[in-house]
Amino acid sequence: MNRLLFTTFIATLIVGCGEKSPPEINTKKASKAELQTYLDVNCQDKYRMHAFCVDASGELKSRNYIESLNKPGALGSTRSAEELFGKKK
Repeated sequence: MNRLLFTTFIATLIVGCGEKSPPEINTKKASKAELQTYLDVNCQDKYRMHAFCVDASGELKSRNYIESLNKPGALGSTRSAEELFGKKK
């Protein structure tokens, strides 16, 4: 019985000493700067395709896309006929 406990303890130490996966992040509440920092710190090399990293990257891309649509003169933004064609009603 002691040998089994000792083996389990040693196996736990070996497995527990490996690299940790990236910490969880609430992407909906995090700011763009926090998302970018999270990606820079936690999502490099082998964790690039981890679920938390993919979620954070997708949220950052989505926010950047929405901001680009809201800029004046953006092609994808909703504009009035006056803006598009220079017509007056």
